[in-house]
Amino acid sequence: MPEETRNHHTGTASIRNPQSAIRNSPTLLVLYTPARSGQFAVVACSADAAHYGIRPGMALAEAKALAAGIDVEYVLHDSKADRQSLERLAEMCLNFSPWVAIEDVDEPASLFLDISGTIWGFDSEEELAQCVADYFPRLGYHVQIAVADTIGAAWALAHAEKSEAGSRKSEVRSETVRRAESSRPAVGVLRTTVCNSSQSAIRNPQSAIHNLHSLDVTALRLPEATVRLLYQFDIRRIGQLLALPRESLPSRFGPEVQLRLDQALGRTPEILTPIQPSEPVEACSPFDPPISDRRWIEASLEELLSRILNQLKPRQLGVQRLHCTLCQTVGSPISIAIGLLQPSASDSHLRELLHLHLERVQTNAEISEIVLHAEVVRPLEFHQEQLYRDPGAERSRYFPALIERLSNRLGNVAVLRPRLLADAQPEHAFHCSPWVVEEKLDSNTAPPVLLPRPVCLHKKPVAIAVMSIVPEGPPLRFEWEERDHVVCHYWGPERIETGWWRGEDIQRDYYWVETTMGRRFWIFRRRQDETWFLHG
Repeated sequence: MPEETRNHHTGTASIRNPQSAIRNSPTLLVLYTPARSGQFAVVACSADAAHYGIRPGMALAEAKALAAGIDVEYVLHDSKADRQSLERLAEMCLNFSPWVAIEDVDEPASLFLDISGTIWGFDSEEELAQCVADYFPRLGYHVQIAVADTIGAAWALAHAEKSEAGSRKSEVRSETVRRAESSRPAVGVLRTTVCNSSQSAIRNPQSAIHNLHSLDVTALRLPEATVRLLYQFDIRRIGQLLALPRESLPSRFGPEVQLRLDQALGRTPEILTPIQPSEPVEACSPFDPPISDRRWIEASLEELLSRILNQLKPRQLGVQRLHCTLCQTVGSPISIAIGLLQPSASDSHLRELLHLHLERVQTNAEISEIVLHAEVVRPLEFHQEQLYRDPGAERSRYFPALIERLSNRLGNVAVLRPRLLADAQPEHAFHCSPWVVEEKLDSNTAPPVLLPRPVCLHKKPVAIAVMSIVPEGPPLRFEWEERDHVVCHYWGPERIETGWWRGEDIQRDYYWVETTMGRRFWIFRRRQDETWFLHG
């Protein structure tokens, strides 16, 4: 839908998880994130955790000290997952309104629904609002709906509870936070009247402007610096702001105060940008009568693939995961999944991957229908044309195609790559995972930061004979591959130990050594028996 200015009644709702949803989870939950000081800070916590004095904004170390000896789950806040969860909620709200928007901030916490003229099928607007309030507990959320004539007033009333407490802490939404009682994303409902229930508080739009006078100034969606400045002048309520001369507000507190006031009172229109629901990209071809000729199947797949790519071309999207279903007249359907490292809109490349899978497919009956579905689509990457040919750039483009062909021919588990792990023991500091991951194609987890390690690491450390001046001193010379190596420089020791729960106790002192021939080795002394080993 195009952007459009809305001047209809607005309202909001807040959502939180019921006790039944956390029955099988730890009652105490704390979310933390890196702070500017370089330490970790709490961003949200469950209601039970708050009883122990844990509050958003405090240092994580302080929170752990307050909850010492208590079963608390500490989870790293993932803002990207929060956004995705809110987007899924927004798509669910399309059941109630064709116009659903997400709050336009860096970390959105609210949804707005325009239900102007959408009460068809309901006895009244109150019934529609109550349906919204009753819908989210079935998803695992408690809701609080507030209603007003403007977007700003609706947001303010939905957040009135925390505003009146004088809190400006940002609300955090994620799949993990849904287990905490304090997780409360807000949902806006436009044009609704009063309707009270045990799980929602829906206020009358006629009294919305009047109710703004008693709210805290944080309900105006002002920056924290502006709120602090207002507090310094002991201006804590919106009514106090309205009592000041209008022309003096920009010079005293900045232009945003007057803008937010006008938006809440309806003097300045506010634009809602509705979400674009994700429509399934698929094509199907039924056969009557059913077919069994492999050439007909391949030709139908090519035609379906062309139809899907034609749908994606105007949107500049490419396919990153493709799913094909061959419906048989007898027996269960045959499923084919194709994963790619990066989005592709190449008809020939995707067609080749489909043929690689079809070579291994054995049909037991005739095919009655073929369905091709683009499960994951992503924006295409565009590269500027080079004036001169760059062999390195061409090789980098061919490499993903090679990995995709091998993975789709041999299977994802047969084409692996090493990934670093944050493990102190060197031989356990990596694992092999598929290049093309089916569960999460967009996984871009940064590798952990580790100390320098040798390029070549032996699968098992090799025992060597070492000479040193003192029993626990650095090595002076050692024998390896029937050659004597004299050490001219060394760095270390770096002590590595593992806990008893890892099985065999590991206690090692590692040294980097450089020989007189200029070669470097990574050796260690096993502290239990003073035996030396070459590891890399």
